[in-house]
Amino acid sequence: MTTLLFLFLSACSGPTDKDTGEPADTDTDTDTDTDTDTDTDTDTDTDTDTDTDTGDTDTGPDTGDTDTDTSIDTGDTDTSIDTGDTDTGPDTGDTDTSIDTDTGNTDTGPDTGDTDTDTDTATDTDTDTGADTDSGTDTATDTGADTGADTGTDAWTTALEGQTYLFDLSGARVTSPSGVGSLMASYLTSSLLVEVVTADSASLAQRWGWGDGATSSTQDICAVTSDVTADFSTSPDFSTDATTLTFASLYDVPAEEVVLSGTFATDGSEVTDASFTFLGDTSGLGALLGSADPGAFCDLAASFGAVCETCADGTPYCMRFTFEDMTGTNVSPLALTEVTTACP
Repeated sequence: MTTLLFLFLSACSGPTDKDTGEPADTDTDTDTDTDTDTDTDTDTDTDTDTDTDTGDTDTGPDTGDTDTDTSIDTGDTDTSIDTGDTDTGPDTGDTDTSIDTDTGNTDTGPDTGDTDTDTDTATDTDTDTGADTDSGTDTATDTGADTGADTGTDAWTTALEGQTYLFDLSGARVTSPSGVGSLMASYLTSSLLVEVVTADSASLAQRWGWGDGATSSTQDICAVTSDVTADFSTSPDFSTDATTLTFASLYDVPAEEVVLSGTFATDGSEVTDASFTFLGDTSGLGALLGSADPGAFCDLAASFGAVCETCADGTPYCMRFTFEDMTGTNVSPLALTEVTTACP
């Protein structure tokens, strides 16, 4: 019997690619923070303005005067000495009264006493060609309050809300427990249906239900649904918070610490690289082996090196299962009906 079971466990499905794309968020939040960084750039521009200075009031001396005038007053014609003249009065015949007007001045030196007070009215038209070498580090603390209203619609809201996905657990690759996990998967005759009720870039609200067949998109309205929250902060990847549920088609096996994770396509068309983990109570699985012993499945698993652990109710029949490489197929517009009580 054990040999036949072992051969039955060999089937597994291949992995699928993971789409890591994410749509752009159209959020129009306007942050009003003002940066107080001081620019330390030194402008290397050379000013080419020419001073037109037309109001020079130069009253300083010409210090560059090269006056070489050595001429004698030629207006006086008396050059003789009056030896016999006893006249002691002034020479009245001297008619030289001219002032030396120094017409030979060749002064070309600059006026060093110039007190130039004119206003430069020429317009500076030169172009600043100096490179901006601002190397100052912005050390100001951002203290501005974000007062902009977030009026954008989250792209994930549009892509995912109202979408429902079908996961075929029976076709998943069971990586744990080794040897006996595939035996359990082969008896999962109901698909897992997951509807995204609300979505944004931080979290998802999901409703889980069961299909009335392994690949069916028709909800089994006799199976209890579960409302689950998922972390979506690393979108498009998601991972649900641990929850509890009861498998609808596997002898009503209770499961705890149930987590579903995967990656949404950008357009919401599918979920790829999904995994499904849980701690399942195997006490009712003895029927698969033709035994009423609640420890029968654990005994079989032990022969493959797998070990059962204590369930939340204190019984020693729980085992951790990991289903990987699943794809969630979009079966919208299916909307799941909430079911709180299983059919009798």
